[in-house]
Amino acid sequence: MINPPTECFFTMYLEGEAAEFVAATCSESVTSDIKEAILISQDFSNDISATISLDSTVERVKESLAGMELIEHEYINPLYTASTPEQLDTVLEGDVTSEQIAFTGADGNPFTMKMVEVINDNRDLVQAKLSCKPFELPSYNEIMHEHANLKLN
Repeated sequence: MINPPTECFFTMYLEGEAAEFVAATCSESVTSDIKEAILISQDFSNDISATISLDSTVERVKESLAGMELIEHEYINPLYTASTPEQLDTVLEGDVTSEQIAFTGADGNPFTMKMVEVINDNRDLVQAKLSCKPFELPSYNEIMHEHANLKLN
């Protein structure tokens, strides 16, 4: 499990009614003119604060969409949680036996820690990503050793 040594932040892309809610929060006079919105959070000193802020922002948007049938998908990058080797393999690019192994994450970026989607009728109303600023990732062997120790404890 990696604890990012850098600041974390989230980005959120909103469409339709979700974008209108955010626009109304800023200025009620432009609500009907806004069809898409992009939010970028402040930098947080740690991933816990960033995660709490992201989760509460997604919840506020979902509350504004009360009455709509919403489906939420959440993905957490196994590099940043206690995970099995099989879960870690889902974020690897390359053959484990080769010398070139890259951690890609679900979106091709190993620094994306979490992704959230809120969908209604096959429309993505919210797409959010929690990321940390780039840092030097540990080697494959170091990560696997760390995860093995977490499982034993």
